[in-house]
Amino acid sequence: MKQIAPLEIGLPVGDLDAMIAFYEAVFGCKEVRRADIPASVSTELAVAPEGYVNVWMQFPGGEVNKLMQPPE
Repeated sequence: MKQIAPLEIGLPVGDLDAMIAFYEAVFGCKEVRRADIPASVSTELAVAPEGYVNVWMQFPGGEVNKLMQPPE
């Protein structure tokens, strides 16, 4: 199946490294982007008061899931 429109789902995770390994091993995903979201931005979005990390994982078909982990 060919992707015809961008799709990005954000999933909050507790153990980012374990989830990256899971997506790579089980689904064949690759990390395509990583960003530290500062507290100033995440507070405005009412997401996480101390910021968080986003990692975009791309599936072989082109779909992307965003893994989101707040600081420990």
